[in-house]
Amino acid sequence: MSGSASFSGPAPSEIEKSWTLWHPRMLMLFSCFLQVAQMLLGMWRKQSYSGWIIKLLTWLSYNVANGISYFAIVFPFVVESNTDRRLVALWASFSLLHSGGVDTLNAYSLEDNRLWKRHVLYFIAKLGMCVTVVSQCSLQLHGWFVVVVVPVFIIAVCNYAERIWVHKRGTMDGLRESLQDLEAQPDYSAIMDKKLRIERSGRLSTELRIPKPRPPWPIPSASRSFFPPSIAGGVEALITSNLMHKRYRGLYDNERYCREDREYNRRWSAFASMSYDEAFQVVENQMSLMHDEIYTRAPALHTRWGLISRLCFFIAMLGCAITFAFLVNKRGLPVPSADVLVTYLLFIFDAFVRGLSLFVFVFSHQNTVGIINSINNNSNKWMVKVKVWVVQLTFKVWHIKSPWLSMGQFDFRGCCLDHQSSHFKRCMQSIGVSGEVENYFHTKYIPISNEVKDSIFQVLRDKSNQAQDAGDYKRFTASRGQWALTVGNCVDKLGWSVKDRGLSQSLCIWITAINLYHASQGSEASALLKTAKHLSDYLLHLLRVNPVLLPSVAPDSVKICNKTIAELRIFIHDIGPLDTKDWVEASLLILGQSTYVDPRRVRGDQIMSVLWDGCILAQKIQELETENKELILVRVLVELLTDIALQCRGELHAQLLAEGLGLVTIVWWIAFHLGLSPCYEFESAAAAITVVSAQR
Repeated sequence: MSGSASFSGPAPSEIEKSWTLWHPRMLMLFSCFLQVAQMLLGMWRKQSYSGWIIKLLTWLSYNVANGISYFAIVFPFVVESNTDRRLVALWASFSLLHSGGVDTLNAYSLEDNRLWKRHVLYFIAKLGMCVTVVSQCSLQLHGWFVVVVVPVFIIAVCNYAERIWVHKRGTMDGLRESLQDLEAQPDYSAIMDKKLRIERSGRLSTELRIPKPRPPWPIPSASRSFFPPSIAGGVEALITSNLMHKRYRGLYDNERYCREDREYNRRWSAFASMSYDEAFQVVENQMSLMHDEIYTRAPALHTRWGLISRLCFFIAMLGCAITFAFLVNKRGLPVPSADVLVTYLLFIFDAFVRGLSLFVFVFSHQNTVGIINSINNNSNKWMVKVKVWVVQLTFKVWHIKSPWLSMGQFDFRGCCLDHQSSHFKRCMQSIGVSGEVENYFHTKYIPISNEVKDSIFQVLRDKSNQAQDAGDYKRFTASRGQWALTVGNCVDKLGWSVKDRGLSQSLCIWITAINLYHASQGSEASALLKTAKHLSDYLLHLLRVNPVLLPSVAPDSVKICNKTIAELRIFIHDIGPLDTKDWVEASLLILGQSTYVDPRRVRGDQIMSVLWDGCILAQKIQELETENKELILVRVLVELLTDIALQCRGELHAQLLAEGLGLVTIVWWIAFHLGLSPCYEFESAAAAITVVSAQR
């Protein structure tokens, strides 16, 4: 016993000594690592509809970096270590600098921007802690070391203040204030005074007329010749999306527009004459610009002050690093070599993050638009060549890290066949996360195919082209399948599924019917039917994973969907154990049931399963003799998806941008640009005075 006691006695003291010596240094290095991680994850998460790994890593790095800054500021000061007090003051300033965040990830979600006042309190607390540490170490801060600590501290304060300003600017209130600055309302009293003054002269009369908006051409004709054909289309799409973003970014704040805006979108923007690929590219650029405006520091970075301040801060930090190296090498700073190495790493990591910030600025959408617009105003041929080369390089970089548009797919078949209980499921159910776990295991993401893009754009463009007046637009906007069934002459057989049902029931009925009909076709499923299956699985993904996008019908839709899946599981369980390969057999058995009686006569109108309604719809689809019935199915599903997108408030679409470029937001924008949006409420814009000859 005594031997074991003597053996285990010194170990804790050695571990404690090593921990006391190294954990302040490791804390500072970990803070640097989080800075780089936030910078890279902020660049990546916009490039796709982020998977759960990117989401989890981004969430962890963002929140851990905010929390660890408190410890990183004070721990090197309060612990008993041999770290020089001058370095402690410098490390505290670096910790405050790290807590100010990075350019590519200023906010993880829209909620972080709404809580900008809380960030003010965080800043006051961290600033007070940092000032306390620096003041306690001020007795040793003299000579050249003040030149190192003070600039880092000032840069940290400015960085955090900029973060708070961008948080406030990224709220819906901040967006509304910026729109008011750009779009001043007409002065009624000034207009009327001008009208009366002209009319009293006796020689002229006036009229109030609606000014016709001038079409802003995407690219001046002189600048198109500078770019090679390989990127000319991309340049035009970028300029068009930038103009659209400036003109209509108030849509995220549920702003309303008039008839002139609809005509502007349809005719002068040439959106209706684009191909589906060009239209998607324009909308992707718009969403990317808005993502940067809300979740990054683009509002500060792309200003004169933001650019000048970053250049000055970079030079100042470089000067601090050189001064510190001078103090160590020339003056022989009496500190441990490990502390010197940690301090060097702090400066190196800071330079790396600032270099990434410069990379993001140079290859950003906003900077590229500015370069393109400046080409026509530059008479120097060499400067024009340099700018064209920069634009070409930018498009190559975008091609490397281009957004991988994806759509969520919820496995209806796998969810219905997964009916057997297990210890894991019971455990998840006991802690209340069974639904989230089930959604995770049955959800996957696939690239948005060209067939899906073409189908969506073709349906919305056909509806827009058929509209002749405001009444047509209003009717087509409110349609959630009626237009598609009318065009396909299927209203008599299939119209009940969208006319006599609410949106929540129609969604679940069509999702069930498409899955049953697709399974019954087996390997003979056409390309259009596969497209319909992808759209159906995406709608089910919205119902199960993102019900927040359906604020008006979400509770009913989720209940109906869950009850439908539960009833289908019971039916499959009763007919015997089935594996994935027998889903076709199960679907054929369901479609073979007698369904001549309306299920509502048996169950009533209460919220119940729509399994047999979907079965009836699938049977009706099988009975259709039209050649293009798969096209009709795709059109109905596109209309249902459009109805979901249009019912979703703009703020929810802005919130969805934090997860990447989602298909539902893309559909929302395409429908708006084609005039199919409830946001076009007003018949006329603001009037202007027009002077005409007097009538005598």
